[in-house]
Amino acid sequence: MPMAMLVFLQMADGRWQIEVYFKALKIGCRAEQLRLEKRECLEPALAFYMIIAWCVLFLTMLGCDCPEMP
Repeated sequence: MPMAMLVFLQMADGRWQIEVYFKALKIGCRAEQLRLEKRECLEPALAFYMIIAWCVLFLTMLGCDCPEMP
């Protein structure tokens, strides 16, 4: 397989992971619906949702890498 193709596939995989992360953050956690106006309230809520979105991404990747796991 040509080197350029391998680089492209790695970049596409990285982009897919970013897409899944932000989809989990936006749709799964409904981060846009927080409607918090004060920074003191928004930052902790967003930090918590970012951790949840990362967990969703991790479990998604784990499911793809190890489909035989329960």
